[in-house]
Amino acid sequence: MRVMILGVVMPVLKIDPTSGESLNKAKTKEQVAEEEAARLKALADYKERVKEKKPRKKKAVEEPEIEATKETGIIVKAAVPIPVKVNPFLAPNGEINADELIEPLNTILEEIEHNLQLMTKGYKLSANTTDAISALDLPKEFKYIPSVTRITDGSDAFNLVKPNGITKLEYDKLNKDIYVDRVFFKPLDIKELLKYPEKARELLKKVIIDGMWKNLWETKKLDSKNKYFGTKVASIKGVTTICHVNTNYDEAMIEVRMFSDITPLPEGK
Repeated sequence: MRVMILGVVMPVLKIDPTSGESLNKAKTKEQVAEEEAARLKALADYKERVKEKKPRKKKAVEEPEIEATKETGIIVKAAVPIPVKVNPFLAPNGEINADELIEPLNTILEEIEHNLQLMTKGYKLSANTTDAISALDLPKEFKYIPSVTRITDGSDAFNLVKPNGITKLEYDKLNKDIYVDRVFFKPLDIKELLKYPEKARELLKKVIIDGMWKNLWETKKLDSKNKYFGTKVASIKGVTTICHVNTNYDEAMIEVRMFSDITPLPEGK
């Protein structure tokens, strides 16, 4: 038996601490001492057993079935099912896959590209567009074009018809004025917009024609009356396949570029 003092359980004394006599009249002090020693040893043994960690039970794993193919005789173990971990960025309700938006978006942009080419059709481009022209130098020299006319009367010298050609400056190289304007769209915006094709066509045309083309026209000070050399007045094709996914950001972005290399010809060209 034990006695509780102020909430603490205290063991009941079996031996008088002053005289050493047994408090249990039925037992001698030697018997009580032996019992106490046995109790303390049993307690110590229990504590040692508790300290030892019991090994965890292994989960039962079903052995894969083994089959032998008749054709090759090779023993094949049936595949053990592997738990599938879902990637939240590729899951249907996760991050939007921007690549899947390119094809339907390009269908609309092809129509806008066609309109853009009709708008820029009146510009006169030089036939000499295949030269690898990279720099603009000062004029090299005047090109001499002879225009000899024999006359018999000196008074006719100032009443001649136009000469065969006009003396003009010759340039070593011409520098193409290459222009690239870029716009970026969030895939979520494009995904929502593509649900309404007519609205998508209207808004994208406003960005490309009223925004990008207008900025190009003002920047280059284009005039269809002038002569130019180059390959494109303005196009959203060529530099990219209409549009592409740009991954240089924290999230994938859809990029559309407008390209132009139309360059005015120097006077005399």
